[in-house]
Order: sequence, then structure tokens, then C-alpha cells
Amino acid sequence: MKPILQFFSLLILSMFFVVTSNATETDEEFTTLRVGVLQSHPMAKRADYKDAFIFNYSNLLGVNVSVTGFKTLGSLIDAHASGRIHYAIHTARSFATTHSICDCVDAIARPVSQSGAVGFRSVLVSKKDLDVRGDTAKANLKIGYSRKESVSSWLMPNMALSLGQLGKFDLEEMGDVSTMLSAFRDDELHGYFGWLPVSSTDVDFTQSDLFNGNFETELAQSSELDLSWWSNIVYFGPHAVHKNVPEQLKEDLTDLLLNMDSQQPSLLDIVEPYYSGGFTKSNQSDYDAIAKALAIKAGIAVPEVELELSLRPSIIK
Repeated sequence: MKPILQFFSLLILSMFFVVTSNATETDEEFTTLRVGVLQSHPMAKRADYKDAFIFNYSNLLGVNVSVTGFKTLGSLIDAHASGRIHYAIHTARSFATTHSICDCVDAIARPVSQSGAVGFRSVLVSKKDLDVRGDTAKANLKIGYSRKESVSSWLMPNMALSLGQLGKFDLEEMGDVSTMLSAFRDDELHGYFGWLPVSSTDVDFTQSDLFNGNFETELAQSSELDLSWWSNIVYFGPHAVHKNVPEQLKEDLTDLLLNMDSQQPSLLDIVEPYYSGGFTKSNQSDYDAIAKALAIKAGIAVPEVELELSLRPSIIK
């Protein structure tokens, strides 16, 4: 297991311990909003982006702003859970982990893609009319997944597998999506775990929608498919604040994000370079499913998981 994954597991296990925040400012003492991003974020890599972010946020919110880049999600999680930073741009996984540790962060807004997607569902794609669900699943089915680091191809499916909502499969780690699709096309696999983007209007899908259209050529080479199962929605990672942020500043931050696409489009390009559709309001419950999936992966017993188990057959045409 890679060090970052070990660290995530340790962080989740620490949810049973009390985390005491280092930040204890009163509203009157709160003068600087400390922001955390990954060092891979353009805002941490480009001085002009960082300066523009600080200038705009400071003027629009009426507080000083500082930005710190973190090398890993683990270090970002630790800083946010301890209160060393007030505001962080999270992935779904890192927010769920942080919230599980200390219940001290609030998701205030999550991004929307240019196409209107708000997240994705893990899906099990299989050969036409092949029963893959529960106790009735055909025995010895070979089901592929890309790699165990993947949220869509392993983390979310592993929860369903662990809860007995899918059959007992011969699981094959393929390394990457291209290899997995080639094996499926060549009848080396009966099915595979992939993902579909989710918008507020999705009803039916075509094969080209899988993987957000990134493997349309490879998918076109496959015969007619069934979408045999899908997971709860994994929403895109939120912008979140520590609970020691004054309520008025939290409201101002939320308003800033929700109106950024119409009022500050150039700032949106800096804040969310990967999602250009603006923001929608978020809350903790958006990330309950991935939090439980992380807990199950770490071997922690969780309450019954209310899954949107979709027994919708044959919706991929």
C-alpha cells in the first residue's frame, strides 16, 4: 500500500479520538483567513494566480488572506482538522476524511463542470443480460477494475461488494482504463467498474458517456452493454471552512462562491481551473457515502449504508 493510502487509513481510524483546534480566535480577533490548497493547484504554482486570489478575496471579504500550498492531501487534511488553516479546496475523499476525523469542517459549496455535471457514479458495466447482482449472480465472473487507488473503480465498488450487494467476483486489477477496456473487448472480462458523470438532468446514457467520453473509440468497439449497478453520487470535492470561522464570514464566502461564475468569472478560472460551471451549495451529507466507503476500506464497522442501489437494467444502449 502506498504511504498516502496508509496515511488516509490512519486518519480515518483517528475519528475515534478528539481533535482540539489550534485556532481559538473570537470574531473580533479574526483578521486573517488562512487558505490551504494542494501544491499541484495552479494557484500554488503561479505567483500571479496566488496574488490575484489574495487581492480579490481580501477586498471582497474584508479580511486579510494568506495561502499555503501542501504537498499531499494528508498534510492538507491535518492542517484543516487542526485549525491551522480555515478554508480549504478539498477533493471528495479529503473532505470526507477530514470531517470523519473531527467533525470540525463545513462544506459550503461544490463545483459544477461546464457540462453541468456535479459529480460521478461508479458503475458496473457488463456483457448484455449477464446477472451480476447479489445472491443470484453467476459464479466465477471476472470483473475488472483499474487500480485500488481509484475512487470510482475500486473504493465505491468495494463498499457494495463488502455489503453483499453484488456477487462474489473474481476481481482483476488491470492497471489502467485502456488495458481494462481492451480485456473486456477481447472477452477476457465479463464486466468492469467504471464511472459516469452525473448532472441534475441525467436519465439515460449511451456508451460514449462512460468515463466522460474520454474513451469513446475504445468503447465503440464493444458490443451492447448493460449498466448493472451504480453507486451513490460522488460529488466533486467542496470548498470547506473550519467551524472556527465567524458565521458572517462563512456566509460571505458562500455567497462569493455561489455567484462567482456570474460576478467574478476571471476569479473562477483561478479558484476552480478544472470546473468552469460555477458552484452550487453543499453540505456534509453530500459526502456521507464516500465517508462510509473509506471507513469500510479501513476495516471500520459503519451503520447500515443507505445506498441508491440502482437495479436499472440495460440503460446503456
